[in-house]
Amino acid sequence: MLSLCILCSAVFVAALPQKLSVRQALQPFELQSVTSYLLSQQYTIEFNFTDPNTGNRAICQTAWAENTAAPSYALGCSDSTFGFKLDPFVGVNNFTLDLYHWANSLAGSAYLYGSVPWEPPSGPLSCVVPQAGEGVCSAKSVSVSVSVM
Repeated sequence: MLSLCILCSAVFVAALPQKLSVRQALQPFELQSVTSYLLSQQYTIEFNFTDPNTGNRAICQTAWAENTAAPSYALGCSDSTFGFKLDPFVGVNNFTLDLYHWANSLAGSAYLYGSVPWEPPSGPLSCVVPQAGEGVCSAKSVSVSVSVM
């Protein structure tokens, strides 16, 4: 009986570190800042993200010509473990920002609504399509929920 209890304890202790090494609660991506502007008839939006699970930071940027839909292709990012794309919906100025972190199999999304012609803006970010020379999209530490893919 004693040897059975010792065996049970050994199995429990051996299993415990493995269980603790698994991330139980993944922290959401943090969108530190967003900037946008219109210059030479081209929109540019830049996203600055942090993954608090790893400490990795990424700056991702995309651009497209005025009076055209936002691109739905992968954005260029400073950290290759991050992958992002903008998915336009409803019209030219409404976007879903889809986030991926390849190393940790995380995914999430943030919704960005343009103000023209859809008012009022809503969602976690309010990004008004700018006039020439304006920077009108901003966010500070907006968390974007993630889920394991």
